[in-house]
Amino acid sequence: MPQRWLICLVGWMGPFHEGREWLQRDEAQRSIGPLAMQTLMLAATGLGYQSLPDDSASRSRKLAELIHLPEDHVMGPMVAHRQGPPRNPLPKAGPVGPRDPGVDNGF
Repeated sequence: MPQRWLICLVGWMGPFHEGREWLQRDEAQRSIGPLAMQTLMLAATGLGYQSLPDDSASRSRKLAELIHLPEDHVMGPMVAHRQGPPRNPLPKAGPVGPRDPGVDNGF
């Protein structure tokens, strides 16, 4: 991207978000949420925990009050974890040969 475009776009960011606190909050949520939650949940599953995403605004407000979150901060999406049942892994499947049945997906 040409440098002059970058300067122009960066110059628009401040005025675009000024006075739109709700938009600033939503942008922050979209920036921090999905990838971090996915990574956390996959890591927890690998360690034998079960997890559940929680994006309830009412619980976020209550938790923010409980931890005395400053007014100029926002809560990101939350993930609840608990120890899962003992895992009995299924046996691994063997290799699929060239003559094994497959799915022909088409019209």
